[in-house]
Amino acid sequence: MDEVGSIDYIGKGLDLPFYRDSFHGDTMGIDLGTTRCVLSVASGKKSSTDVIPIDKSSDLCMPSAIAFVQEPPIVGKIAMRQLNIQPKSVIFDAKRAILPTTSHIQKASPYVKIDKIWPFGVCKSHEQISFTVEDSKSTDQQPEFHNFSLEDITLILLQSIKDASHETRRHAVITVPYQLEPFREFHLMKQDIEKAAKKAELKLLEIIRETDANLVYYAYKHSIEKDMNVLVVDIGGGTGILMIYEIKHGLARNIGGKRECFYGRMVDQLLFEKLQDIMKDKYGIDGDRILNKQFQLLNACQNIKHNLSTVEETEMDLSEFDPSVEGLHKITREWFENNIMEKLTLNPNTNLISGISEFSFKLEGCK
Repeated sequence: MDEVGSIDYIGKGLDLPFYRDSFHGDTMGIDLGTTRCVLSVASGKKSSTDVIPIDKSSDLCMPSAIAFVQEPPIVGKIAMRQLNIQPKSVIFDAKRAILPTTSHIQKASPYVKIDKIWPFGVCKSHEQISFTVEDSKSTDQQPEFHNFSLEDITLILLQSIKDASHETRRHAVITVPYQLEPFREFHLMKQDIEKAAKKAELKLLEIIRETDANLVYYAYKHSIEKDMNVLVVDIGGGTGILMIYEIKHGLARNIGGKRECFYGRMVDQLLFEKLQDIMKDKYGIDGDRILNKQFQLLNACQNIKHNLSTVEETEMDLSEFDPSVEGLHKITREWFENNIMEKLTLNPNTNLISGISEFSFKLEGCK
C-alpha cells in the first residue's frame, strides 16, 4: 500500500484523453461531496462510465451524513432523518468545516461554529480537524460525548460507498475542492483521505480537483482535437467555483478562477429564511416552534428544491411545525425562481454572473 503523502495531486497541468477508450479501466470515481457523495465506475477501456446507486434508498446520491445512534453508524438519507429524532448524534456537511476559519476566530479558540444550525461541535487545530457528537444514550443529567476525526468521518463514508456499490474494484480516484489549495486545511484533508482510503483497502490512484473531474467528463463526451479555452462552472451543495482552462496540445492548464460563487446551501439558507418569515407572518406560527423544528424545515427546503426541478408546484405541510395550523403552503416554481434563484444568482457577492462576465473575453472564438 502507498505511504501517506505519496499520492499524486494534479494541481497544475492536466493531461486530457483524446479518445473515449483512453481511460484507465476498472476504476471507481468518488466524489466525497460536502452535502452528497456520488460514485461512478468504469469497467474496461472501452466501456462506458456508470453512476452507481449508493444510498440505502437506492438514490444515486448519498447525503454526506452520519448518525451515531447505533453500531455501525447509519449513513446517508436515513441518517438525515435522525436529525428529527436525535439531532445531536448526527454529523452532516462535515467538509464545510475544512474551509479556512478567519484568523481572529482561530486565535480565540479552536472550537468553531461554521454553521449556526449544526447540532455537533467542531474543533480545528494545526494538526487535526475533529467533530464532537452527543451519545444517543445521553441524558440531560449525564451527557456523554464522542470525538471523531476527519479521517474517521472520511473512512465511514468511503466504507459505506464501497459496501453499497457491491464492487470488487480497488482502484479509486477522489475529488477535492479547489478552494482549499492555498490553505493548510487542504493538506490535512488530503492526508486524511489517503489514510482513510488505505484503511478501506482502496488503491488511491490520484486526488484531483472537482473542476478537473468536470473537465475530464467534458473531454470524455466531446473529443477535444484542437486548442480552446473551457469555462467550468461547478455548483455543488457546499462549494461553488468558476474555473477557466486553457487547452493546448491535449494539456489543460488553469488560467483563472472564482471561489465561493454560488452553491446549494446558499439556496437552502435563503429558502429557509423566506419560509420562516412566511410561517410567522402569514400563518402566525411562533418563532420558537419553528426554531425547535429547524431540521424539519431544512429537510422541507431540500425537498422543495428537488420537487421543483421536475414539477411546477409543490407543498409544505404546516402542521409539521404547529399542530394547531392545518393546511398546506404552496410553493410554485415561478415564486422559487423570482424570490430565491434570481436573488442569489444576480447578487454581486456570489461572484456567479460577474465571474462569467469577467471570463467571457477569454472564451471568445472558443467552444
